[in-house]
Amino acid sequence: MLKLKNTKAVEDFLPSGSTPEILPAGTLTNPAGTYKNVLVGQVVALTLNIKFDNYDATFGSSTANLKNLFITAGTFSGKSVQFLLDEANKALGGCSTTYTLSDINDVVTSVNENYDDGTTSGDFLSCCNNVTSGGTIGSNQSGCSSFDPTALTSVANPSGGGTTALELVWLKSTTSSVLTTNTQSQWTIIAGANGLSYDSGPLTQTTYFIRCSRRAGCTDYVGESNVIAVTINANCGGKDPICLSRKSPVQNSSLCGDANKSYGMWFNDLKGSVTSPSQYFLVKSGELTEFCDGTAVLT
Repeated sequence: MLKLKNTKAVEDFLPSGSTPEILPAGTLTNPAGTYKNVLVGQVVALTLNIKFDNYDATFGSSTANLKNLFITAGTFSGKSVQFLLDEANKALGGCSTTYTLSDINDVVTSVNENYDDGTTSGDFLSCCNNVTSGGTIGSNQSGCSSFDPTALTSVANPSGGGTTALELVWLKSTTSSVLTTNTQSQWTIIAGANGLSYDSGPLTQTTYFIRCSRRAGCTDYVGESNVIAVTINANCGGKDPICLSRKSPVQNSSLCGDANKSYGMWFNDLKGSVTSPSQYFLVKSGELTEFCDGTAVLT
């Protein structure tokens, strides 16, 4: 154990050089320059930085405490400064740890030097340890205009990163089924939609939805779920949405009356008599929408 009982003892001990080692058995009280251990010196400096930061709200410009910042690179990447300090003290005390003394010393040194001279901040620490997965949402649905889809639910929640709270937003688009840098202007944030699930209410046009997430303290919503489509079908003709059977493109195809279907295709502008199912018609292009009740619409 190392004890530094006053400011003079701290000044006499720091900085400390030599190599990183486990503390010797017993208690070292105000050893000044008689004991050298670079890791102990760095841990003393980090402990003071954390204590001063907790005590004095104006110790640094950041609104987050030093102990809660996250390491951005190296062996401890993604870990908090407090975690690092706890592991360093365990190692110095001879307790079991998965990290080497050299690795710990390198990272503690980098943390201390991130604010070297107290005038600038390096990039070794960040307030943010963001999510690594945006999770998934469900599910695709379809219906006629004014269709009220069931709530979009969380199949898998966003995860990864730190332990701070999740922050969520939902976005929607009626023109794009993908969210990229090129299409982001086509998406809008849904006001008040910040839960894991979302209920849109009735829709009159096909709309795409995505849920984005981040950890508290982070700026960017890097966690993106899959995109869900709520498709509003055209030409429903007042039919129950569940009766929409299928749509199929028609390109330079021959259509004829089909005795196995309960509908026939009729064209009023054709010359001559038309009798189904004995005659056929060439359709240059269009879309055939078939309903479960046997009727169909060609558009």
